[in-house]
Amino acid sequence: MRSRTITLAVMALCAVGLAASAVDAAPLPTGTWGCSANGFAVNFVIGGVSPAGVLTSTSFGGSTVFGGYDSNTNRITFIRQGPGDRSTDQTYVGYMFAIANTPTPTQTEFILAGHFIAFPGTGGTAARPEYGWACALVQ
Repeated sequence: MRSRTITLAVMALCAVGLAASAVDAAPLPTGTWGCSANGFAVNFVIGGVSPAGVLTSTSFGGSTVFGGYDSNTNRITFIRQGPGDRSTDQTYVGYMFAIANTPTPTQTEFILAGHFIAFPGTGGTAARPEYGWACALVQ
């Protein structure tokens, strides 16, 4: 069911053309999000967001993350630092969506979905540098 929800969220993201969020302004929930990045299952651990919108204590797939979250637009941007030089970094952009009363009437499923740019050091090519990603967290 989670993969169906993530697929629907990615479709919704495409429908809004990455121009607007599907949720009213909202803080980014903290915790461990289950993700798929170009088909690879990873965890996105979000420890917090500073008052200035800077992500704190955050990792994506075990890699260090630097970035920010804008609670007015529900947009997240971050760089996933690769294991080597800067050519192994990946740049992520996405938006948060919320599905109330899912999976139960007292819970909300939060979705982050967007795209990332992979450079040649991470498997990207000039012909295909962009890939999709989506994450889900239930609270």
